Amino acid sequence: ALLHFEDLRATLEKMEAIEREVRIEDVRSTVWVIKAVVFCIGALLVFAVVRELSGGVIPSANLVLETSTAQAVDYVFDKLKL
Repeated sequence: ALLHFEDLRATLEKMEAIEREVRIEDVRSTVWVIKAVVFCIGALLVFAVVRELSGGVIPSANLVLETSTAQAVDYVFDKLKL
């Protein structure tokens, strides 16, 4: 009976070790999924910001830049006429 008890104990210890490994693998896979979701959300946010910038801010900034440049050039040429 003592020999069988030792075998049973060794088997139970192996089962507990395997169970711990499975839990660790499960946690690792959960971390991978969470990271993937966070990266996807981040990519979508970056895409949305770039799309918003290209649709509204960039054309407006381009117009402001062109107008400011034209005014600066006109000012310089007006000063050079003197």
